[in-house]
Amino acid sequence: MIANVIHLDLNARGGSERLAIATMEALSQLEDVELELSTFQRPNIIELQSAFGQSSVSVIKKARTMRILNSFDELSDKKEYDLNINTHGDLLPFHQANFSKSNSITYCHFPAAKYLIDTQDAEYIKLMNRLASKNQLLEHRLKDFCSRQI
Repeated sequence: MIANVIHLDLNARGGSERLAIATMEALSQLEDVELELSTFQRPNIIELQSAFGQSSVSVIKKARTMRILNSFDELSDKKEYDLNINTHGDLLPFHQANFSKSNSITYCHFPAAKYLIDTQDAEYIKLMNRLASKNQLLEHRLKDFCSRQI
C-alpha cells in the first residue's frame, strides 16, 4: 500500500505539523505501507529536529518520496494512492475525483479555509491563487469544497 501525507508546510512547527509527523510515524510502523510526503515547502530538518526531536523527524527522511510542490496541479497529476491523508485540511482544501471515504482522510481541526474565504482574507486568497493553476476558478472551487465539508 502507498500512503501519501499532504501538508502545506511542516516548517511552522506547530500542532498540525506535529500531527503530520505523528501520522507519518504511525504509517511507517505498519507492515507493507510505503510512505510519501507531499508539501509545498521543503522541510527544514534541523529546525524540525529542534522542535520535535530527531527520532520523530527521522520518518521524513524515510519517506519513499518527498514531493515539493509548486501548485495544486502537481497534486492532481493523476497519481493515485491507496491512502491520502491531508493533515492540513483546515488551510489546504484539496480534493481529487478519486477520493472516497475508503481512501482519503482530511484532518480539519478548525475550518479556517471557509472563514478565510468568506471574509475574503487577502493573504490567504493570494496564497491559494499562487498554488492554483491559471485555468482554475479558485474561489468557486474553494467555496464548493468548504460547503461540502460543513
